[in-house]
Amino acid sequence: DAVKSTLTKEGVSMSNILGFASDNCSTMMGNKNGFQNLLRNDIPTVFTIDCVCHSFALCSSHAVKVLPSYLESFLKDLTSYFSRSSKRQNGLNMIQSIVGTKENKIPKLSQNRGS
Repeated sequence: DAVKSTLTKEGVSMSNILGFASDNCSTMMGNKNGFQNLLRNDIPTVFTIDCVCHSFALCSSHAVKVLPSYLESFLKDLTSYFSRSSKRQNGLNMIQSIVGTKENKIPKLSQNRGS
């Protein structure tokens, strides 16, 4: 009701609402009492979209959980090995050139903000 009254106060008709985008929290996207469900009570055709970045982060987090634990340690060691030496980086670039691939740097590992 607060959203409806604010929209009415601002002169926005509910019939002008086509879609709604939000993060994936149950408060916003829940099927029972989430905002999207309450909005659908008034606008059955409303288009809702989950946050793609948040969905990808959740998928990535789940995927990482099923990987062997030593893999994270290996990737950290590999990143450190190349990032601490320009000679090693040049060697990596030379190997990439020999095998005919684009020269790529090894990216730094980062944590998901939700971790």
